[in-house]
Amino acid sequence: MIEDDGLVALSIEAMAEEAGLLPVGIAHSARAGVEAARRLRPDLLIVDVDLGQGVPDGIAAVTEIRREFTIPVLFVTARSDPETAARIDALGIGAVVVYKPLRQEELGRAIGRL
Repeated sequence: MIEDDGLVALSIEAMAEEAGLLPVGIAHSARAGVEAARRLRPDLLIVDVDLGQGVPDGIAAVTEIRREFTIPVLFVTARSDPETAARIDALGIGAVVVYKPLRQEELGRAIGRL
């Protein structure tokens, strides 16, 4: 998972476990997320769009990760603007997007769509 807010990351991690996933790590920046994905090779990426540090953001991190290997992506974001949606769509990877505040049921449904 790539999420800059530690409390949100722990909450999503707990929800992912409840949904039957086995979280393998939390990265708090785009760079750390790319490095962790290379090292851990997860089956699913859960990525916050805004990582609080500007550029690179979660979309840029996913772009870099997907250049090396294919992993389904679930974006978690508070942003519902057309520009963000267009950037995610432009990836052409069929990523699923869920909006904060995230609820357990939403996460479960989103995982089922991947």
